[in-house]
Amino acid sequence: MQYAINQPSDGEMVGMGGGGLPGTYKLGVWYNNGSFADQRYDNVGLSLANPATSGVVQNHHGDYSFYAVADQMVWRSDPDEPRALGVFARVMGAPGDRNLVSLAANVGVVLKAPFKGRDNDSAGIALTYIKVGNHVHGLDQDSLSFNGSLYGMRTSETTLETTYQYQVTPWWVLQADAQYTFNAGAGQNPNDPTQPLRNTFVIGVRTNITF
Repeated sequence: MQYAINQPSDGEMVGMGGGGLPGTYKLGVWYNNGSFADQRYDNVGLSLANPATSGVVQNHHGDYSFYAVADQMVWRSDPDEPRALGVFARVMGAPGDRNLVSLAANVGVVLKAPFKGRDNDSAGIALTYIKVGNHVHGLDQDSLSFNGSLYGMRTSETTLETTYQYQVTPWWVLQADAQYTFNAGAGQNPNDPTQPLRNTFVIGVRTNITF
């Protein structure tokens, strides 16, 4: 479901519709009727970390997620100017027994036309949080219990991201991006599950060409 407010009419600049600031709000759900493996237990109810496990994963019928999205302009310099500030937020939840991630949330701000003469550029900053499912965390706890050794238990991770989108030509866009992640891998190194990962810093650039 989607609800939009103060949307511009044809030929109007964004932000002029109805005299107010535009926004879009969404609620949604998806469902998949396939079969999905449990993240912790086998088909007889034992932990997959238990040496006595059958090794055959317990399956669940179906998977689903609920989500909500909000995107709202909160300021503009002038109705006839492109410069404007918008905020956005998204939250998603899914069953923790059959999904690696059971909760994810994003929040951020985007400034359109940050510099005079750069009407199609935008700059943004965002914060992302993810929480691993309770069965994933439980499996890591079981591994610690049964193996009796240090084990990187997955919990959650948080990422701070900044980006700048530069309109080089009407058909070419460059976007620079920098991300710093706290507790990367949700606390576990995929190459060595007994060890955590350090916080990570990643920079990159993406280009879009429209034909």
